[in-house]
Amino acid sequence: MKLLGFKNELEKLQKNMWVLESDRDKYCVEASKANKNYYQSLEQVKLKNNLITRLQRKNIEAEGRLKQQQNLYEAVRSDRQLFSKNLLEAQDEIAELKMKYKLLSQQLSQLKEEISTKDKQHQADDKQKKGIRKENNILEKNKEDIQKQINSSDQMIKTQESDISRLKYVITEAEAEKQKQRKDYEMVINERDILGT
Repeated sequence: MKLLGFKNELEKLQKNMWVLESDRDKYCVEASKANKNYYQSLEQVKLKNNLITRLQRKNIEAEGRLKQQQNLYEAVRSDRQLFSKNLLEAQDEIAELKMKYKLLSQQLSQLKEEISTKDKQHQADDKQKKGIRKENNILEKNKEDIQKQINSSDQMIKTQESDISRLKYVITEAEAEKQKQRKDYEMVINERDILGT
């Protein structure tokens, strides 16, 4: 945005400079004409001096004209000095604007490089993100498989626990039967011992 403003300002200054140069050229031509007129008038004064006795009135008019032309010449010269000063100021300003333009161009190229670097970094980050997403999907699938295995194992554990409970009951029943049979056996042994006695 600033660069566009500087360009517009530079174009305005160039236009002003061109106007000033054309004015300077115009005033130079007028000054040259005034110079020429001045020297012509001097020549006329020399001629009039020779004829001063007869042409005193014309000489006074010529002197008046000469003063007028000198005033015009002075005015043109002062205008020329003013325009020269303005031209120098405009040239200084143009030089300053050129420096600013150069600086802005350098800053712009630096920004372009930074943008290019960040763009590459962004692309690398995107690639890395895609890789991570892929890994996530694989891990998610593995997690689902493991969850299925866990669920299957849980089901198997529940079945085995049920079997263990049933077997514990059977063992308890067998123990009770064993105890009963041992008692019966001991009774038989006692009866046998008694009978033997």
